[in-house]
Amino acid sequence: SDRIGNYRVLSEVGAGGMAVVYKAIQEPLGRLVAIKALKSTIAMDSQFAVRFEREAHFMASLQHENILNVHDFIKDGRSMYIVMEFVGGITLTSWQAAQKHSWQEILRMYCAAGQGCCGA
Repeated sequence: SDRIGNYRVLSEVGAGGMAVVYKAIQEPLGRLVAIKALKSTIAMDSQFAVRFEREAHFMASLQHENILNVHDFIKDGRSMYIVMEFVGGITLTSWQAAQKHSWQEILRMYCAAGQGCCGA
């Protein structure tokens, strides 16, 4: 479906082993969001579903400039979604692959990403 709750899905922006991330628009507010959707094959495993919900609660409890704000958590039957602010750009993996970076630049980038998780 091209809708998740009151969000209209615009495109897929990435995927991993457990989830797919979509760019969507929150209607009627017009706010762009990212929606992380637990893959249906994974959602059937109750342990993964519990971990995914725990991740949403943990992320929502954090406030740091290097962490996306969580706007919503949706359970729709067996499907689960974390709705977050949308930030355009490239992934850390793409950044590394785009050009050769010094070890100092790489360290600086990884430290910036880790600061949000560690509360530094």
